[in-house]
Amino acid sequence: MVARFLLVLSAGALCFAAAKPVDFDRDVRPILSDRCFACHGPDEKRRMANLRLDTQDGLFTHRGTYDIIAPSDPARSRLLARVSGTGFPRMP
Repeated sequence: MVARFLLVLSAGALCFAAAKPVDFDRDVRPILSDRCFACHGPDEKRRMANLRLDTQDGLFTHRGTYDIIAPSDPARSRLLARVSGTGFPRMP
């Protein structure tokens, strides 16, 4: 029984260790493209709130009192708050 538990635990640890780190172009950009670029993408005529999420400058912009994305500090990221509905109307 203990050996079986250790085998399962070891397999889980190996799977966790083998997990790939998040890659922006592979893991994040497709989500933004599907959900956000229609209103916050390259089309200047359709862009809302003067916010562009398809460029690095747009994503990491400081907007006076807040950051769109605050690296290493998700609690300060307005984008996370808007998509999760935490304190703001939720974006689709």
